[in-house]
Amino acid sequence: MLGASLPAASTAAPTIYTIGDSTVQVYTSGYYPRAGWGSVLHFFIDPTKAAVVDKAVGGTSSKSFYDSFWAPVRDGLKAGDYVTIQFGINDSATDVARHTVPFTTFEDYLTLFVNETKAKGAFPILVSTQNRNAWNATTPPTVYAAYHDYPVATRQLAAAINVPLIDLDLRCTALLQSVGQVYSTNFIYNHYLAGEWPNYPNGNSDDVHFQEMGAIEMAKLVVAGIRSLSGDANVSKLIPFLTPTYKVTFNSNNSAAGLITRTEYFPAGITVTAYAWPNTGYTFVSWSGGITGTKRNTTFVMGTAAKTITATFSGGSGATTYPAENAVLSGTGTVTETTNAGYNGTGYVNFPTTGGSATFNNVDGGTGGAKTLVIRFANGGTAARAGQLVVNGTTTTLSFNPSGAWTTWTTQSVAITLVSGTANTIQLKSTGSDLANVDEITVQ
Repeated sequence: MLGASLPAASTAAPTIYTIGDSTVQVYTSGYYPRAGWGSVLHFFIDPTKAAVVDKAVGGTSSKSFYDSFWAPVRDGLKAGDYVTIQFGINDSATDVARHTVPFTTFEDYLTLFVNETKAKGAFPILVSTQNRNAWNATTPPTVYAAYHDYPVATRQLAAAINVPLIDLDLRCTALLQSVGQVYSTNFIYNHYLAGEWPNYPNGNSDDVHFQEMGAIEMAKLVVAGIRSLSGDANVSKLIPFLTPTYKVTFNSNNSAAGLITRTEYFPAGITVTAYAWPNTGYTFVSWSGGITGTKRNTTFVMGTAAKTITATFSGGSGATTYPAENAVLSGTGTVTETTNAGYNGTGYVNFPTTGGSATFNNVDGGTGGAKTLVIRFANGGTAARAGQLVVNGTTTTLSFNPSGAWTTWTTQSVAITLVSGTANTIQLKSTGSDLANVDEITVQ
């Protein structure tokens, strides 16, 4: 238009504003671990390069947010800022304040957000709303499109007006179907058993909102969406601002015993929850490795180094395996190694000639009494190697015969007595003849 001027370019670090509903918003501590993805997005963005400000408001539709909450966000935008726009869940509400129609009024409100963001020299990014935890009765189950035409309309509008799109609807659906209904329900959405979290003493069942780990999963999908927009002149500027992530490997002593948090990458500073979901007939015993504890839901703050965490279950066949690399190691030269192939898990323990020990805590004795301890080991030497076995303070001598090679793993069975429950400790000690390499122990 004649006489119009463009907003002045800004040299200040950009701000990324997130607008949307309760699946995006920040929650007070009284709701923890319920969280919106916008509340954890800042962990994925270098704060020296860009700020993330979550302006989402629970219960809003595109219409009600525009009418009641958009003006201060819009007025605070500066040139070079970004706005992610996600609505659709509450737009199907029947009240006049919120109701919109997917391919008409809903698109009209999204277009208002887009145009008014551009008018400030900022960059809009449309986000199709992620799915809810609803499943079709197919084999295998598939995700039901619970929000119907609203994410479709977002997708079509983005193409029609040439605005970058993060298709969280499709990305979320793919994620849910890859991990399955049980994992989605108990590890991603706002479902808790009674007593697991202080804010939900009676448990909770909510298929719309996310627990913190689910919010992190959604934020990771948003970040993946940003990366996928490398061809967009404006969104691509955010890619160098993304923070590094570090791998957390989750293992189980028995994959048939239940589900555990999936192995994933996380940015430093974010709170990660390790969670175990035992199958019928099994009991979760403890975490070992990168974290320790006996709670099924145990949190830790991610650092800048990779972690390996193992869940130990008991039950089923009555046999419980404890990886040696997850034992408490003591003594100079007692180390976890991966040099000699054929071990199970993530490594084995190599002992020094003397003074080394590997202590297995919280060993499940079931109902107690006589048990068989099976030790998986390798002795590539030409002579037997002796040491000590200490079970709940009782010490016996143990000798490992040559296995033929350090990559040849075999087992030795020992009769032991345990108390009921998990108040048992088993320790292997080197006492002068350089104990064999130990891969794992199994209590039967």
